[in-house]
Amino acid sequence: MAKSERKSKWKRKFRAIKREKNKKKELMMLNTVIEKRNQALSEVMATETSVQEDEQMQVAGEQKVYNSKTKLDKNGNYPAWMNQRAIKKIKKIKKRLNSKK
Repeated sequence: MAKSERKSKWKRKFRAIKREKNKKKELMMLNTVIEKRNQALSEVMATETSVQEDEQMQVAGEQKVYNSKTKLDKNGNYPAWMNQRAIKKIKKIKKRLNSKK
């Protein structure tokens, strides 16, 4: 038996012992995390219904309209969901079209 084989056998043995020793502690920690998660979910569900009603009333009045070609709204702003790469691409195309005219 080579030195590395002996060493790895020894390490495997002690890792198995360590797993057994820490199993209780891990289960306790997992159970506390699950309990906290369930409590948080119940609190969120309770407050979510009132928040949804408020959002529906606000969203109805604030629909932004974007131009389909330029992707700009009436103030000249791009949508929040659009990344900078896409904005640069649109600007580049617009510049190319304007230079041809």
